[in-house]
Amino acid sequence: MAKSVAVKKTGRVSHRVLVVEDDKVLLETLSAKLRRLGYEVSEAADGIAAEACVKTCRPCLIFLDILLPRKSGFDFLEDLRKCKNCAGVPVVVLSQLGEDDYIEKAKKFKVAEYMIKANHSLAEVAKIAERLLADCKCEQGGRKT
Repeated sequence: MAKSVAVKKTGRVSHRVLVVEDDKVLLETLSAKLRRLGYEVSEAADGIAAEACVKTCRPCLIFLDILLPRKSGFDFLEDLRKCKNCAGVPVVVLSQLGEDDYIEKAKKFKVAEYMIKANHSLAEVAKIAERLLADCKCEQGGRKT
């Protein structure tokens, strides 16, 4: 199920970030970190909920796990890249899968970053968000539909 939580405005445009993760603890922890940085965060625990969320929240950035219930991260990415209005949304893969095959497959979908969960702290993940959103030209914090 997808959910969105509003944050207090910080004086700057609050960019919308979608976190797609089936590990509830990681989902909540990463979302809380991004909210503390002033981003509007939507959450989805599977690929189907993520698709619905992309249509409603229009994120400027997506953090995506690969191993998801109901629809894999790769299947979600394939459909996202076919979508006229959301094909250009930057995606950061956060996965336990570090094999070259998975990384190469993700690169074919033009992901902005591929991060192995065990190798990166939340602070490092947050810095990636800040870097990718620094020049974001999203309309009212979200992508144009």
